[in-house]
Amino acid sequence: MFKVWDDYLSEYYGKDAVTILPVLLHPKSRGTIRLRSASAVDPPVIQPNYLTHPDDLKGLVKAVLLILKMINATGSFFFKYSLTFTFLNLVFRRAQKPRLFVANEAFS
Repeated sequence: MFKVWDDYLSEYYGKDAVTILPVLLHPKSRGTIRLRSASAVDPPVIQPNYLTHPDDLKGLVKAVLLILKMINATGSFFFKYSLTFTFLNLVFRRAQKPRLFVANEAFS
């Protein structure tokens, strides 16, 4: 996480910014919540299993591509005010396998 901050985002600290975060509203992946022990004071064991269903990963990749298309569209808010979207444009577009990029970044 800090590497991303240092490499891409730190130069924008203190400047106007826009954040767009794709979210799956109805994920198909299913996790589990189990009791750690018989004691009520012990926290549960939570295994979210994020992105274990292939449709979830497909949905996030599609969302990121749509965001890039929207940002780069001539006449868009971003284009009009010359805002840059450094992180995704540089990293996602250079990724050899966008699905792996999304899956890896989702957990960092």
